[in-house]
Amino acid sequence: MSYNHVLADLYDALKAGEDYAAWADLVVGLLDRWSPPGRRMLDVGCGTGNSSAAFVDRGFSVVGCDISEAMLTQAQRKFFEKGMPFLAADMRSLPHGLNGFDTVLWMDDVANHLLAEADLLAALRESCRVLSDGGLLVFDVNNRAAFRTVFSEWRVVPSREALLVWQGQTFEFTPGGLGRVHLTAFTRSRKGVRRRDADIVERHFPPDVVETIIGRSGLSLVGAFGLGGGRLHPPDEDRFMKTIYVAQRERAGA
Repeated sequence: MSYNHVLADLYDALKAGEDYAAWADLVVGLLDRWSPPGRRMLDVGCGTGNSSAAFVDRGFSVVGCDISEAMLTQAQRKFFEKGMPFLAADMRSLPHGLNGFDTVLWMDDVANHLLAEADLLAALRESCRVLSDGGLLVFDVNNRAAFRTVFSEWRVVPSREALLVWQGQTFEFTPGGLGRVHLTAFTRSRKGVRRRDADIVERHFPPDVVETIIGRSGLSLVGAFGLGGGRLHPPDEDRFMKTIYVAQRERAGA
């Protein structure tokens, strides 16, 4: 089984502790600060659709996209009744027919899965291209604090779907470098216990790098926030696990 299929099978178990409703409420609060033109959203890196569904429940018209067709198969199965379109797409090269979105969302360290600065720039430019004038891109990145803890620790995560063994492989983290995790999952079926393995690799992007690349993408950085305790704070790489960035496409005539 391929890496994408393994991770798709494990994704919901891995994300079982995520509060997508709280995430969505926080993002909606951010959007209200800068008032995008409407409520048409592109959810980039939507995974199995949990984030997309949370925004549909809040009145958004959402298109979900992900590079993994295995993830999208699960998204379509889980949320068929919500009528959301899901499409396979690389965030660095989105389909030309996509455009006119009021908001583009990269939720839950999607950006860190881009392993080079050139990839981040390409993805930002594509999100800028598909936004309407005055539209907003909201995305988060894992901070230095996350790479120094989550990506080095070992833990066992039980859930209804699987027993997950998270094995951090990042023992000497370098700012701007890679974080690695080996994930093992044990699931039960009538045939017995099944073991599956997958590797997760993410790149740390320091704030000055993110801000510089945003400036080269055609977007303007309008806000940056540290995320801690479900609340927004001034950004701090060593205090908070994540920084949330808000960038805007210039309004026509501005």
